[in-house]
Amino acid sequence: MPEHSNPTIEQLAEALSTIAQKLADAGTSPSADTVASSELQRLDEEMRIKRTLVQLKETRTELLHIERALAELALRNGFTLRQVGVPLGVSLSTLSKWKANQRFFTDESTSV
Repeated sequence: MPEHSNPTIEQLAEALSTIAQKLADAGTSPSADTVASSELQRLDEEMRIKRTLVQLKETRTELLHIERALAELALRNGFTLRQVGVPLGVSLSTLSKWKANQRFFTDESTSV
């Protein structure tokens, strides 16, 4: 039976060094700076998305108030629900609800 010799420490070190170099060349061993930079970019993108969603909600709220004010103005000037709803893209049901809601359809000129 042939006798197998155990590799020396130097041979193991050389083999490990070769493997490490191949991994580094292949890009499978990212540095800590690369990982940290990637994580910071991900967090930055996440924060920008959240900020955009908040701004979108605020814009929608402002738009809703403008639509209601336009609807109120038009209804006070004798337009029908249908004449108001079609250009605004608001259903007759929604306009009726807005009209019934006194908080949005009140005469601000008489309030102090």
